[in-house]
Amino acid sequence: MTTRTLPGTTLRLSAFCYGTAELGATVCGAAADRLINAFRDAGGNFLDTAHVYACWTDAGAGSSERAIAAYFRRNGGRNQMIVATKGGHMPFASYVHSERYPSAAALADDIRDDPRLPVAEIIETMNAEIRQGRIRYLGASNWQVARIAAANAYARARVLRRRHGRPGL
Repeated sequence: MTTRTLPGTTLRLSAFCYGTAELGATVCGAAADRLINAFRDAGGNFLDTAHVYACWTDAGAGSSERAIAAYFRRNGGRNQMIVATKGGHMPFASYVHSERYPSAAALADDIRDDPRLPVAEIIETMNAEIRQGRIRYLGASNWQVARIAAANAYARARVLRRRHGRPGL
């Protein structure tokens, strides 16, 4: 499978990413292992997840992330795979959490832009997660260009991590 270096990082990603929305919900244990192993054996190394995935099932929010962690415990290979997780999803019927969803307390679990919060709070919290080794690189989606620029400027002025290259965190 073709791989590409993600601009501004040292990450070499497979051209295809395996979306794991049902992992841990309808696809569990050995069945999940077979799917991830087949993807890996075909040259894939990029897994997509989010805390919100499968929140509408009995498995609940975080089930995909937990299933990926369980896969690595059973099969190893954590250093060969890249896991991209997303957060900051606004609360909805089956995904309820803090009203100020990317507050400092909630950011550790779930990230997305909320224009009610200053970019400083988000960038400081994300950098705390980087220092703890829980995040390697930052990315952004669903942010307005002006917010991305403000976040990058804040990070640059304080020598904090930001997204290098094209607009982004």
